[in-house]
Amino acid sequence: MEDGDQSGRIISRRQSLRIAGLVAVAPLASPSCNANAVNSGTIKASDFPDSRPSPQGRVKGTNVHPTPAQFLGPTSDVWVNFWAGGYDWAYVKESIDRPVPLGINVVRIIGSTNAITDGSIARTRYLANHRQVASYCRSIGIRYYPCAASLTHRGAATDSAIINEIVALYQAMIPYGNTIFGFDMYNEYRDDSAGLAHAATMVANTAAAIRRIGNNPIPITASIHTDITNADLIRAIAPHVDYLDFHLWQTLSFMQSNPNLFSFLQLVTPGLKVVVGEMGTNRSDGSSAQQRADYYTAARVIQQNTPQQLGTINWAAIDDNFGLYDYTTRTLQADISGAWALFPNT
Repeated sequence: MEDGDQSGRIISRRQSLRIAGLVAVAPLASPSCNANAVNSGTIKASDFPDSRPSPQGRVKGTNVHPTPAQFLGPTSDVWVNFWAGGYDWAYVKESIDRPVPLGINVVRIIGSTNAITDGSIARTRYLANHRQVASYCRSIGIRYYPCAASLTHRGAATDSAIINEIVALYQAMIPYGNTIFGFDMYNEYRDDSAGLAHAATMVANTAAAIRRIGNNPIPITASIHTDITNADLIRAIAPHVDYLDFHLWQTLSFMQSNPNLFSFLQLVTPGLKVVVGEMGTNRSDGSSAQQRADYYTAARVIQQNTPQQLGTINWAAIDDNFGLYDYTTRTLQADISGAWALFPNT
C-alpha cells in the first residue's frame, strides 16, 4: 500500500482504476421522501429520515465492481464497457444476490453518460439496463443507488449533452419511488478533467436542470472522495444537493485517528444528511487481513459517531482485491466479512 497524502488519502486504488481509463466511483444510500416533498417538487433536509433505526433501516450497501473483462475492452473506458458492449446482467444480478444474505439493503452502480454520447449504446438501451437493475432491486426488497456520471470520462461530449443524459436517467428512475435511495449526479465530482471550478459549475447546472423537471422525489448529490474535510469544497456544492456522499479511501491510521471525522459538518452544513457511498481496502496493497478488518471497524466507528449519517456502502460486492467475495472463486472473504457483519441495517 502506498502512503497517503496529507489528507490520509489512499492513492493506489485510484491509480489502478486509471490504468483502465477510469476513476473509481461507487456508490450511496436511499432515504425515503414524504408526500409533501414529492408534490412540491423539492427535497428538504427535513424530508430525510433521521439516522436512528427506522422501518427502512440503516443503509448497509455495496457497489458493483466491473469484471476483469470489462477492464480490457471493447473501449478504454471501463464504465462504457460495463454498460454498453460488455454489459453482463448475469454478473450484475450475482453481485446483488450474493451479499443480500449479509444484510445489504442498497446497491450502488456507477453509470456512464459517455457510453451514450460516444455512440457505444443507444439511450433507450442504456436506460433499460438501469431499469433492469432498479426492477430487480424492487423485486427483492432492496434499494438502488444510481450514480449517473463521472466528469473524468466526458470524452468529446459538451456540457449540455452530459446534463441531458443525467436528467434522462433521473426521469427514468422516478417511477421506482422509494426503491431509489438517492441519485449521485457525479461520482467524485471534483475529478473533472476541465478543473474544479468547472466541476462546481456542472454540479450547479445539473441540479438546476433536474429541479426544472418539477417533480423531484429522488434526493440528489455529487460525491466527494478527497479533501473530505475541506469546508470550502463542501460549501461549493451544499446549496445544490440534498445530502452529502463521502468516499472513504483514507489510510488506516487516518481513519483510526479520526473517529469523529464528520463532526465538523454540523458547523459547515447543519441539517444535511451524510452517506458513505464508497468504503474499502485493497488486498493488493500489502496490508494484512487484520489491518483490512480494522479498516472496516474504523469506518463503523465513524458511522456510530455521526448522528446524521444514514449508513455505509462498501466497495465492493465481488472483486479479488476489494470484494466481500473474490471474483476468482466467489468465496466470502474472511478478512472483511466479519467486520462488515457488525454494520447495522436496522
